[in-house]
Amino acid sequence: MGADLTMIGRMLGHSDIKTTSRYAHLKRENVKRSTDQVAQRISSALIDARTQA
Repeated sequence: MGADLTMIGRMLGHSDIKTTSRYAHLKRENVKRSTDQVAQRISSALIDARTQA
């Protein structure tokens, strides 16, 4: 999406750009799929929390 590695690293809580760089080579579709799965779980957890409140 155009963000540089420094910004992505900060968003992920990495204190060293080398940590972020290790994962920069991953295929975009795999990263997108994993991100979508995490987002879905977060969304489901939020919906469940609202229903139980």
